[in-house]
Amino acid sequence: MHTIGISLSRDRICAVALEESTPVRRVAAAVSVPCSEPFGTAGDAAALSQALREALPGIPLPGAVLTLPPPVTFLRPMTLPVTDLPRARAIHLAELEGNLPIEDEEILSDLLPAPREGSGLFFAVAARRSFVEKASERFGAAGIRVDRVVTDPVALLLLAPEAAGTPRDGIYLSTFNDVLLLRVSGGGVTAARQFPREMADRPEELLGALRAAAAEAGGAPLAVFLIGETPAPLADALPGAERVPLPEGVSPAHLAAYGAALAPLRLNVGGGFSLRTSAEAALERERDRRWRLITGIAASVAVLLALGAFLFAGWTEGEKAARARALVKKEFAAVAP
Repeated sequence: MHTIGISLSRDRICAVALEESTPVRRVAAAVSVPCSEPFGTAGDAAALSQALREALPGIPLPGAVLTLPPPVTFLRPMTLPVTDLPRARAIHLAELEGNLPIEDEEILSDLLPAPREGSGLFFAVAARRSFVEKASERFGAAGIRVDRVVTDPVALLLLAPEAAGTPRDGIYLSTFNDVLLLRVSGGGVTAARQFPREMADRPEELLGALRAAAAEAGGAPLAVFLIGETPAPLADALPGAERVPLPEGVSPAHLAAYGAALAPLRLNVGGGFSLRTSAEAALERERDRRWRLITGIAASVAVLLALGAFLFAGWTEGEKAARARALVKKEFAAVAP
């Protein structure tokens, strides 16, 4: 069995296939194609599909996880009146409507996982529905079914070093597309920022954001992790940071795709993040409709059974009373005919 992750950028599309049946996740293929337009075209998707088929001869391509880069997403913090992720997901879209530079019906959004002991602070990542659906359709037409759409903050979280199955607490900086900054605590995201990649060469603002994220956390100093190819000015400004080694067989350009490929394998880390397309939403609505129909039928049957049991019980009691009256009459008739 294989899992495939695909990443987009302005100039390249990358894909990584992981072989999940081995004890250690092995990179079965890592390919990329240049983009003829920013973030790719149908022809670019077809070229990527061909490259994957050549790298995986005789293996049917499984469904893929597509990750979207910061330039095509919107990252927003929000404070909600609930602390658990399922209820927050159900209500968070109302907080985004009217607050993004896109039409409300164009919003596809989900929440990054929050710490186990939540405060109601969540981070939403949204994208244009039309962009997500067109990208999914392009890959589908090329023979790569897109099962799930995530974003680069999720890919970064999936690349984080683990401690007892969850990302280690600390601040994560990545530059595999634009610059991403995540502060992670208790397995969830407590701060998130994204910056243009060019800022890594002039890191003053980035360092200010990093210091602010560390100060907000309070307590002991947080570990800083660098993931990806860090530009020298930023790396020099963080001499105490820990560089996370590249997975074997993966170049810095393929890191986001590698993180996306991990999504089906580390479900507890990404929190089930997914930007649902219209087709997925319609499928879920159909499942809900069927479930409501089934539960409605089951409830009706239960009511009928309960009513039948009640009527049968009443009939049984009536029969007992009738037999008792008949017995009394018979006894009296025998004594005084």
